[in-house]
Amino acid sequence: MQLLTYHKSNGLEAHAVFLVGDCVYMKSSLYKNQTYRYAELGDPHDPAPYDTSQKHELLRLAYVAITRAARHCYWFIEPPQGDAASRPKASDHIPRSEPFFFDARGR
Repeated sequence: MQLLTYHKSNGLEAHAVFLVGDCVYMKSSLYKNQTYRYAELGDPHDPAPYDTSQKHELLRLAYVAITRAARHCYWFIEPPQGDAASRPKASDHIPRSEPFFFDARGR
């Protein structure tokens, strides 16, 4: 058994993967958004290009973690509390009406 961070698991695979915790966007940065705009990174019409890129990074990180599973993926997420409830999270893209989803990779 190996215990790895989401980042360190890139390129690896296991029969069963247990993910603990969500990928959560922590905070906005006026300075970093301004720097991204000056560097012409992201959509020129986006008022917060740094924030947008970080929200996309949440999804990429969750994708890397989930796709490490060859057969089973278990993702344990606690309900967010306080101000964390309003922050963007990777799990926001999973329907709350279903506690699981099926592997649609066509195996």
